[in-house]
Amino acid sequence: MAHILIVEDEALMRETLRRGLELLGHQAVVAADGVRGLEEIISFKPDMVLLDLFLSDEYFNGLELLERIRTIYPELPVVVMSGYGTVDSAVEAMKMGAREFVQKPFDIGQIASIIDRVLEVISLRAEVATLRSSQGVGDAGGEFVYASASMQAIAARAHALGENRALSALVCGEIGSGKTALTRYIHEQVQPHTRPLISVSCYQIAVEGRAPDEIFGNPASQRVSRCELADGGSIVFEEVGCLGEEFQRALLDFIDNRCIGRAGNQRRVDVRIMATSTAHLAPLDNGGAMLPELLQRLGANSFFIPPLRERVEDIEPLCRSFLSSLSTHGPSLDIDACMRLLPSDGEWSGNVGELRNWVERIWLEYRVIRCEEDFEDGEMTDV
Repeated sequence: MAHILIVEDEALMRETLRRGLELLGHQAVVAADGVRGLEEIISFKPDMVLLDLFLSDEYFNGLELLERIRTIYPELPVVVMSGYGTVDSAVEAMKMGAREFVQKPFDIGQIASIIDRVLEVISLRAEVATLRSSQGVGDAGGEFVYASASMQAIAARAHALGENRALSALVCGEIGSGKTALTRYIHEQVQPHTRPLISVSCYQIAVEGRAPDEIFGNPASQRVSRCELADGGSIVFEEVGCLGEEFQRALLDFIDNRCIGRAGNQRRVDVRIMATSTAHLAPLDNGGAMLPELLQRLGANSFFIPPLRERVEDIEPLCRSFLSSLSTHGPSLDIDACMRLLPSDGEWSGNVGELRNWVERIWLEYRVIRCEEDFEDGEMTDV
């Protein structure tokens, strides 16, 4: 059984789909417009969404709602429906991340087949993640790839922490060391990948002078706050050291109470709170910029990711992961050849992002050489 949200502005189609899905054994909820659809995603936490591409909504049409879903819930499968047969809109929806497209009119059997395919993909991804975890190698899909003893220890602690969403975490490390990958790994330990993972740029907050209400909610406002969007999932405060004192106090209060204020009342939300920092964090009473009590709360479960140059055992599995992702675009460079091309006898002085860029560059050079060889042999190969 799957939890399915139907966003459809035509009442007859909406109710017909709902009854049909319930007869198939699924649990379905409906929304007549994009605003209500977004609210149902937050509260209902569906496994997938059936979305009418041409909503008559003054706030969101189908494509706009799809874009919002992809931003906030990047792993949530969306199937778009349209009765207009406009190929351009369908193509645009697929480019924006829609999982499937179905043209009206359709029968419930077509929808049932699509749902089965989507659920099968979700199940396979979960099996792959479990297999990779059991083999002691990080999930390449989530970009948390590791083999070194230091990263295995971090992964073990992160897995234990991930079993309790009430626990906060602070992830520190140099630029490009893998902080974002680790926060996603923690996020994915106990909830399905359809649960929201919301990132908040503390640097952007500081530069733009934004108010805490946008993140934590305001009882006098109807606007959905970022913490409310993260209900049931996780929220990550990136570069938390950039926050001013007022924002830090609001964050501390949220960690303690897990409450958001909206529309004249407050309610608790089930959110994991994480923070990252590239810079060393020090308390105000020791020459730093952080509230001591906030630093203490976040630092109770802290992780320091060593730079890649200090964990050379991770270089090969990272290169293997990068090459694997490139192999879908054509024949890939052999991992042994890739390792032989590394400068400094297999060592790497840069970060993970720089290693990815290097692998992509040598892969492209390899493909160009292959193309030239095929051309000389009288064969043309697509690069």
